[in-house]
Amino acid sequence: MSAPVSILEVMTTATQYSLDVLGYWCAVELFSPQSWKNPQKINLRQSVGHSENTQYQNLPWEDLRADMFIGLTQRTRSSFEEQYSQVKFGGGYHIQTNMQARLQQPLSFIESTETWLKKQNAWPYENNSPIQTIIQQAHQEWLELTYGSETLPTGSFVSDALIGLLVDTMENLAHATNRSGRVQAIYLKNYPHKYREKPYYMKANPPKDASAKNRKTSAWLHHEYFCIQVGLSQQVVFNALHNASTLIREFTPAEKVREEETLPSSSTRDDAKRYTLKKTTASMMCFEVRDDGTLGPDSSLAISQYAKAVSCLFAHNCWPTCPTGWPDIKQLDDNERRIRIMFSELVGAVAPDGSPRRVSRNTLNYIIDAAANELGLDDKTIRQSPVYEQADGNLIDRDSVSCRLVKGGDANESPLMDSFYISDLEALYNIKCQEIASGSHTSETFSEPLKRYLSQTHPERFDLTEDPDGALLDKLTQPNRIPDGRWPSKSNQFQSTAQQLAINQITATANSGQGDYLLGVNGPPGTGKTTLLKDVISEIIVARASQLARFERPEDIFKTHVTNGPLNYWTLQPAVIGYEIVVASSNNKAVENISQDLPRTESLATDWQSWIENEYGRESKDYAFRQLAEELLKSDGKKEATANKTDDDSPSAWALLAATLGNATNKSKFIGPFESRFIRERLNLSNAEYRSANHNWREARKAFKSALQKEAELCERREAAFIANHDPSDLLRAQERLKNDLGEVQICLQKKNRDLDTNREQAQDLQLQLNESCRKGDEAINAWQEAEIFYNAHQQYWATHFFESLIHFKKRKEDEKSAYIAKEQARLKKQNLCDTANSEYYSLARLNATINTESSEVSMLSTRESNLSAQLNEVNAKLEDYQNRPKHISTLSDERLDWIDQEWNTARTELFMAALRLHQQLVIGAVQQFRENLTLACKVMQQPRHFDQQAQLAAWQSLFLVVPVISSSFASVSGMFRGLGKESLGWAIIDEAGQATPQSAAGLLQRVHHAVAVGDPMQLEPIDTLPAQMRELLADTHNIVMGRESHNVQEMVDHQTRYGLEAEQWVGMPLVVHRRCEEPMFSICNEMAYSGRMVRAGAEHTPCLYMAGTKEGIAIPPSCWYDIPAGPDEIGKNKWRLKEGHELYARLTDLIEGGIAPEQILVIAPFKVGANKVQDIFRSALKQSGHYSHGRAAELAANQAGTVHTSQGREADIVFLVMGSTPGKPGCGSRDWVNSSPNMLNVAVSRAKRRLYVIGNVRDWESGKYSEYLIRSLPIRNPS
Repeated sequence: MSAPVSILEVMTTATQYSLDVLGYWCAVELFSPQSWKNPQKINLRQSVGHSENTQYQNLPWEDLRADMFIGLTQRTRSSFEEQYSQVKFGGGYHIQTNMQARLQQPLSFIESTETWLKKQNAWPYENNSPIQTIIQQAHQEWLELTYGSETLPTGSFVSDALIGLLVDTMENLAHATNRSGRVQAIYLKNYPHKYREKPYYMKANPPKDASAKNRKTSAWLHHEYFCIQVGLSQQVVFNALHNASTLIREFTPAEKVREEETLPSSSTRDDAKRYTLKKTTASMMCFEVRDDGTLGPDSSLAISQYAKAVSCLFAHNCWPTCPTGWPDIKQLDDNERRIRIMFSELVGAVAPDGSPRRVSRNTLNYIIDAAANELGLDDKTIRQSPVYEQADGNLIDRDSVSCRLVKGGDANESPLMDSFYISDLEALYNIKCQEIASGSHTSETFSEPLKRYLSQTHPERFDLTEDPDGALLDKLTQPNRIPDGRWPSKSNQFQSTAQQLAINQITATANSGQGDYLLGVNGPPGTGKTTLLKDVISEIIVARASQLARFERPEDIFKTHVTNGPLNYWTLQPAVIGYEIVVASSNNKAVENISQDLPRTESLATDWQSWIENEYGRESKDYAFRQLAEELLKSDGKKEATANKTDDDSPSAWALLAATLGNATNKSKFIGPFESRFIRERLNLSNAEYRSANHNWREARKAFKSALQKEAELCERREAAFIANHDPSDLLRAQERLKNDLGEVQICLQKKNRDLDTNREQAQDLQLQLNESCRKGDEAINAWQEAEIFYNAHQQYWATHFFESLIHFKKRKEDEKSAYIAKEQARLKKQNLCDTANSEYYSLARLNATINTESSEVSMLSTRESNLSAQLNEVNAKLEDYQNRPKHISTLSDERLDWIDQEWNTARTELFMAALRLHQQLVIGAVQQFRENLTLACKVMQQPRHFDQQAQLAAWQSLFLVVPVISSSFASVSGMFRGLGKESLGWAIIDEAGQATPQSAAGLLQRVHHAVAVGDPMQLEPIDTLPAQMRELLADTHNIVMGRESHNVQEMVDHQTRYGLEAEQWVGMPLVVHRRCEEPMFSICNEMAYSGRMVRAGAEHTPCLYMAGTKEGIAIPPSCWYDIPAGPDEIGKNKWRLKEGHELYARLTDLIEGGIAPEQILVIAPFKVGANKVQDIFRSALKQSGHYSHGRAAELAANQAGTVHTSQGREADIVFLVMGSTPGKPGCGSRDWVNSSPNMLNVAVSRAKRRLYVIGNVRDWESGKYSEYLIRSLPIRNPS
């Protein structure tokens, strides 16, 4: 019997797995560097006097100068450029220096001063005037600073003291001559245009303290830096990886095609069958040179992780195996330390004259050689590697280096040389190692989403296809689980059951905080992923509004005010954070689409546009800051953004809901209008807005609470109806309760009736006794009265016969006694009989009272018995009706839920609208706090490294209160949120998760509380240029079995999703109702990729007609496969077939002449060579029509024709799929690659909404595992 596994052992196993996965991902990303894009190069082989073929002879810092003017400006708030022009044309002191602050032309104090005075009409001046006094005093100081030199010659040092003197002199003279304005010293640097497109203007600010008199400093001259990057040939590295892969195992034909097709578009294949990446370069290292030619600082030196990984690649000699944890770049730490020592010595080097040594080409070459030798990347070492081939050439580019000017605050910050994800992955790996080293098992270093993401185990699963009576689906989608908020689509439009299930599960944590932290939604094309996400976003905003509504005043949401020098901001209350939404994807287009779609007017129903205007009146013009949203759409600079006005000139944006950030370009487009139009203008409230702010907050708060209550009441009613219609358990419980109650009442009623009968019999007997007693009593009373009369008569007689009484005294006494005794006996008998009668009377009265009470109780019990019987009969009838009523068994394929109706949808949408207004009034009501925090946010977005985590959190949390959704590519997450740690943000929504590598999401998942991945693993797989053999090797060296960790984000998240279905693997919360493609495209995709689990909503076919020309009104040919046999001249050639191109041209020409818009046509080719050809053909067909210029035809062709990868996320009425491939057996590898999975053909076919035309050789493709589906489903047609 095996020993039980302890909790600690389970934790250790889980921890080791997460470390192994992170280590594996790090290893993969080490070989994924940043390629140089449009580098500005310095030729290192150029010699002085020989610049015939080179644009620049000198190094970029050798010819720089600063051209300064000191004079008066009238508008101090204008730009430096405007101030420079004013000073330059207003006269004054003109100083031109190099970057060492040495004069480039002589400078005379007296001559320059007199020239300025003449321009001011203040020359000549009178003796002993204030002007003369100022000049004489300043001239004396000038001579002291210049050691007696009236005119400073070329090469003289311009110190801070000298600049300060000239500025002070100009100010004094301006005052003496009554000239208005402010004295400014502005200079222009002449950076070459290739390094800086715009002129560089700067204000000279010499020190004001004691150092202002220093003759040896030049703090007035601000220095920029040139970042130098040393290049590694990615062609050499790629070929080395390729060679190493062949040492592991041979490539299959399909893998060879995959490698060729997934290389960058600039790649080619030479005659030796070796792949060539045309001049693609990555960085070995970088460092900085100041614009005065000095090296450094020390911190500017950075060695790329890629260079270290490449060193490990060429140094390894034991292929096909590698040690555990390979490549171990830590073994190069000592080498890097020696490189840094060498660099530091060069930074501190001085020239013979004692000045800092200037960087020359020899310096650059020395640094490159020294670093290469230390890293083992020198030519000699590389050539000895088993994975190097002589034909590959040099690894290090020794002919040139990349050079770029680093702007202002970015100095000393290394450029991104390595993978976008490596820094986050290494950080996660290190903190987990620290957790293990510290022995801590109580605190979790990973966020909840990331912890689940990196777990081998999964939660208990429920297969939704194993729910025969629909009880589970009903439970998960019943009314009390429906989110409060809803996107403003038409109220009579409903989510499908599968969509609503996903929405419910995702938003379950928005209010309650309970539920799953990581969820996956599988959405094939056309199943409503974006529609689903809109409802999710709406509910999160409503959930936050519910928290905001608890605060009496808007400013109460802020916690503390932080002041740190010039930095001022407010922290926020915990109740209002955790609702931030980050939308991320590896697909830039997907990121842009959702961020641009949410705020556009077209994204909400027309009825709701009118509702906003009617509900809010004048306020609707800037409802939910729609004016800023409009500006942001315009700033995007795309044609569709500005062409998005409706016919009635209504705004193209309806609410400020989202912004696309991430890379520097996107952030710049956002920050510009956000700072100028929003922070400075919109938040600069008028007096009227200030006065009404609190009132408007109270009104918005009241309206939101009212909408919330209304929605809750509607929900409660539908929940009650749902329970009645879907769950008989309440009826059964009611039936049992009524039966029990009725039985108890009947038993009690029987007892009461028995008691009542008994008491009535007793009352009857007692009444008879009372009657008899009364009769006897009456007789006794009569007898007593007679005896009383007799006695009284006897007494009266003897009283009137006094003498006779004396004579018969004895007899009188005896008679009197006898009469008295008779009277008393009668009285006593009467009394006894009366007492008996009274006793019997009161007993009878009490008994009658009891009878009356019992009669009432019996009556009440009888009534209750009747009521309970009626209720029981009603419940029995309902149960009988429930048993006999036909039941709808809920399934994922249902197009809607029966219990969600238009009235409820309307109320939920109104609640969302009220939530948006509440957010707006919050910002206006706490305008001062938001101005500070949003100003900080703009700075944080530009230079996050300058701020601590608390400042960054406050900035981002405040920004998300204004802009609820911010999107970014995965590549930009690390840089944009670099200072944010575990669970700093609320939500991550990962779009197109099937196209993202698993490692790309790790950094974002660590930064959020909740995450949902939406995508389709049956669409395009992530692009991976690393050979499969090398990836397998890296997995093996990190104890990873090739599986979901190597596939995509969607599969990783699906693994942790409890509700789904089992296909070939677990599929999390599938969407199955398809609304895009007509037949036969739908059936092809459904059978080929989704095992037939999708259902189609809508008509199978809609009319598709020619719109112009001789065929106007005639139906376009139905979908089909045009069979183009290979000609004998095409055998053995590349993957493009000329005859297929001819057929495509004929078909395109026919459609274009028939009035079909080219925007409704997509042309797709599986192979890159074919994609280039079909683009040319599309362009030719458009030009031939005579309706399009050369430029417009080229633009349309570039947008509408390309590879399958470029068509991802697109859709069109008509799609051409031009198959290509080398004919016959030589093309088997390429066709096997296309058929290696259903993904590529699934993407291509699912782009077509109404027509699909496949052009290719049926004989070549009919044996393909997935192309066979197309051939079987489409009619085969002969070529035109």
